[in-house]
Amino acid sequence: MANDGRALAYMDITEIPTATTTAATGDWSVFFDTSTGSWSKENATGVISLTATDAITAAEHAGRLLYVTGTAAATYTLPAAGGTGDVYEFIIGEVNTNGTVIQVVNATDEFAGTLFQTDVDTSDTLISMPCLAADNFDTVTLNGTTKGGIVGDTIRFVDGAAGAWVISGHTNASGTVASPLSAAVS
Repeated sequence: MANDGRALAYMDITEIPTATTTAATGDWSVFFDTSTGSWSKENATGVISLTATDAITAAEHAGRLLYVTGTAAATYTLPAAGGTGDVYEFIIGEVNTNGTVIQVVNATDEFAGTLFQTDVDTSDTLISMPCLAADNFDTVTLNGTTKGGIVGDTIRFVDGAAGAWVISGHTNASGTVASPLSAAVS
């Protein structure tokens, strides 16, 4: 069989050449997941489409754009915060009036930071929603209207310290706007 550039050869990890081109749609990267001891492939463009409930993991999701689509209710659970600095950025790609929830995995993790929300159907008022220690916020619930979840909304989570997710982002809401933040994980 001729080597068309896709054939794999036996070589030491240090012998694998570094990519010199930018990843394009349809390209894949292969990586070794030390937590499972297995090889996996991923979309090399750094975008992962999320369409249904999923546990978010460092190996699969850290450092990638998490593009949220689908209209069924979906919950995305972040891994336990441990201070790794891992970044998880969610981008809403489709309005979901059945609910998109992003939450922590345990009762000790919580958010620290600020979300901003714009009232898009009346005054275009910008609302600041800080996440302070006393709030114990650990869940973001987007409903496609009053709590945000409109195409283009972005929320970023950084694993800042043990028990603390640094949250930042912007949502757009319509109707009688309400905070998407709550203390719901027990």
